[in-house]
Amino acid sequence: MSDTTPAPGYIRQLVHAHGALKQQIKALSEGNTRFDVAIANHRKNIPERIRYDRDPENLAAAIELRPYATPDQARQMVNNYHWLLQKLAEPGDAGMYSRRCVDFHKLPVKARPYLVAPFFEINAGGKYPHLDFDRSDPTCRLVYVHAGGPADLALWREKLPTISQWIAIPGSDKVWEITDSTVNTVTLTLRTPLPSDIRMDLRWLKKGHLFYGIDVETQQQLHVPIDQMTHTLVAGTPGMGKSVFLRAMLTSCLFSIDQFEHVYAVCGQGVAFERYRDIHPKLTVNNDPAFLYDLAAKLQATMKERTARLVAERKDKMGEYILLLIDEWGAFNNPDGPTKTEKEAHAAFIQNIQHLGKRGRKTGIRLMLVVQEPVDRDIATGVRSNLSSLVSFRLPLAAHGQALFGEITPPAVPADPRTLPIGRCLYHDGATSRRTLLHIPFIEPPRSRS
Repeated sequence: MSDTTPAPGYIRQLVHAHGALKQQIKALSEGNTRFDVAIANHRKNIPERIRYDRDPENLAAAIELRPYATPDQARQMVNNYHWLLQKLAEPGDAGMYSRRCVDFHKLPVKARPYLVAPFFEINAGGKYPHLDFDRSDPTCRLVYVHAGGPADLALWREKLPTISQWIAIPGSDKVWEITDSTVNTVTLTLRTPLPSDIRMDLRWLKKGHLFYGIDVETQQQLHVPIDQMTHTLVAGTPGMGKSVFLRAMLTSCLFSIDQFEHVYAVCGQGVAFERYRDIHPKLTVNNDPAFLYDLAAKLQATMKERTARLVAERKDKMGEYILLLIDEWGAFNNPDGPTKTEKEAHAAFIQNIQHLGKRGRKTGIRLMLVVQEPVDRDIATGVRSNLSSLVSFRLPLAAHGQALFGEITPPAVPADPRTLPIGRCLYHDGATSRRTLLHIPFIEPPRSRS
């Protein structure tokens, strides 16, 4: 045997590999044949299965059938769906196509996303929004298009809990939530709800911004630029999360402390901020009413001095900020004693706070006052009226919520403030009037330095 002659063992390996390759080719060919037959059978049945006028239950497989359909069948599928929505939207009795003749509760779960609008009476310009076949996946994402006018996002938010329940996937713990919207579209995404025990991740902090919490709707962190922060009222019954919110606020301030001239933290009960005492030269913790009275007068003078500087420098706002954070404001809402001197000192203090509320924002001075109940006993109307941003944890009475928000049921607010669970709050942005349901992650206070 020459050096160029293959060894017998090597030849046998080649023959074996060739035989195995022929078997794979045969299996692939048979698989392709079965696939072609399946597609042909699907296409043969498609004309009957896309007759949504005869049986709306056929919608259960609409998007899944599209890959098997011919171009003409795919177009007819969409046309039939739009035709059905149009008939369902027609006023009066439209015969077999009227809303009253469709048993929505008997529809298969997979068919329901296509008929959310007619079932929940969501329409614009007399037309029901339709499910976009190209951008939707019934297993995780639903995009609804309002062809008749702008999308009514408030109405979607109001009906979302019952919509999510109606189209819930059996056996799944996920819920449908609004995750995006444009002028004429609303997008629902299936995802796991936020847990109730989220821990604060310091990587969520952002320079030049204050961290307010996690938007329950988008599950994204909500940051407010420090220069856009307005005077804020925080309200809610004890034990619902106000203290944790204040920790997050102070942590944000410390993270961006270079943008503050000073942060003052005062508590009417004298306990809320003790762990923050002496933690930074720009953060002052003091619970003495006399200190607060004097501070309010000094900030009043600072406001006047800064106003004069802005005029001289031809600017419209300051770049260095001062935050006065007062927990348990109710303890400072009324005079400390019955004497004339004590009453006059308190009246001057309240007047200074009102002036800071009215004119302090342009000069970089911000107020954040915390109360249990937004009533005159805890906070005077003249002070409250200047706090344009609101953070409301659970409130015990409808009157309390109405004092803050007016209407207290969706769509006026994302959730009823009387039923908020621990750690959830409603945030009304005084700069934009946008209202957001927030979850406040738990954050530990600083460790003792002793």
